[in-house]
Amino acid sequence: MNFVEIAGGLGNQMFQYTFSKYLETVTGKPALLYLNYFDYAAKDPNIICAREFDLSYFNVRYSSVKGTVKYGKLVTDAEFVDDPGSIPLGFYKGYWQDKRYFESISDVVKTDLSLNSQYITSDIEKEAKLLSDSDSVSIHIRRNDYQLGNNKEIFYQLDASYYESALEYLSDVLEKDLTLFVFSDDLDYVENNYVFLNLYEHHFMTGHKAYEDLCLMTRARHHIIANSTFSWWGAVLSDCTDGITIAPRHWYRQLPDPNLYFDNWIKL
Repeated sequence: MNFVEIAGGLGNQMFQYTFSKYLETVTGKPALLYLNYFDYAAKDPNIICAREFDLSYFNVRYSSVKGTVKYGKLVTDAEFVDDPGSIPLGFYKGYWQDKRYFESISDVVKTDLSLNSQYITSDIEKEAKLLSDSDSVSIHIRRNDYQLGNNKEIFYQLDASYYESALEYLSDVLEKDLTLFVFSDDLDYVENNYVFLNLYEHHFMTGHKAYEDLCLMTRARHHIIANSTFSWWGAVLSDCTDGITIAPRHWYRQLPDPNLYFDNWIKL
């Protein structure tokens, strides 16, 4: 048996869940999700944004535990060596943001991380059809929490020029009229400052919960992602296999870029 801590927002939770399934595959042992984080996150002043356990909205298969657990070794993602079978009872703590854990079990993960049908409302179905039936582009612009605390120094700060260049690239390559679906935690700012969006048919995606936005992202044909695990998953879990994904060339300000870029992605 092993334990994998689940913490952070939905994108991070998906990476941690994926790693738990990877562990089960390579060790043959169950990996229990450790869920204490969500009990204390709202009370911790060092956590910028309180999070909820959002994996339960998806078709995930898991067992979980809270409270005190006994384990043989604490393993972080920074020190992990790819030999988990040698650890009899591990507690795995980290974000596990590495495409290799996904690639080896991608079919399983894509099924597990599909939104459970009971949470797909008629409104979401209608919006999903709009994305599926058009030459749609999912655009993710993340601002609010990236402007706070240490995040501002950690993450590369994308500006409007990245998104404008990405749209120009898609327009030149596809030579089609694009329909944009804009996802952001600061849509007022985007509407007032990203004036080039008016050159295209575009829709601001409002009034959704995080798991609904992610579900809608997966229905788009093309993706312009932020340096965010949220839109990374939106692109990777996409139903469309022949679309173009554009990602920012820089993920962090000073740290090395994570192993998240696929060979066929365009980096700008």
